[in-house]
Amino acid sequence: TYTFNYGTVNLYKLKFTVIEGTNECSVKVSTPATNLTALEIPTKVTIQNSDYYVTEIDSVAFRNCTKFSSVSLPDSLKMIRGRAFYNCSGLTGDLIIPDNVTLIGEYAFYGCYNIKGSLKLSEKLVTIGQYAFSRNSSNNTDMGFSGSLVIPDNVKTIGRYAFNYCTNLRGSLNMSESLTSIGDYAFYGATALKSVLLPSGIESVGKYAFYKCTALETVSLPDSITAL
Repeated sequence: TYTFNYGTVNLYKLKFTVIEGTNECSVKVSTPATNLTALEIPTKVTIQNSDYYVTEIDSVAFRNCTKFSSVSLPDSLKMIRGRAFYNCSGLTGDLIIPDNVTLIGEYAFYGCYNIKGSLKLSEKLVTIGQYAFSRNSSNNTDMGFSGSLVIPDNVKTIGRYAFNYCTNLRGSLNMSESLTSIGDYAFYGATALKSVLLPSGIESVGKYAFYKCTALETVSLPDSITAL
């Protein structure tokens, strides 16, 4: 494994770490970058005449970059590690997770409460970690993603508090057919959701998973649930 700096974003160096035995690498900002205003992560970088594809965003990679308003993620991306964009409260607009991403780690977008557009999740996504998209506060009633949310077909687990206080999620919540568990408080305070359709194979729904979802009109509970 080795690490190198490559390119700049708003005068901040991006640091890439090669994943041993592969032509892949992870990325983070090399120094605290609280003044970073925009982020475009490349699909690949070249070092010593070899190409390395950016497949991971490191843990705490861009934590507390509160001033950047947009982020562009590469199609090569496979994993967004824990706290990667923790408290990036300046992010706005839509958030599109590229279709090769299988993991969104815990607290990955925690506190990004100004993202008020739509959320498009990766078609290959398997795990949504705890607090992944949590708003972190109940004080603001206009927070989080807007419109309906589709949980893609490969998702197996939604971690505790994953979408809590996402008060702008509206309409229906369509769940993955592969989903087996929803963690405690996962959609706590999603006050605009109107319907939830749980898949036929789900086994457990955590405590208070839909607590304070005050607009809910329809919830479908399949026979497969063993813990509620």
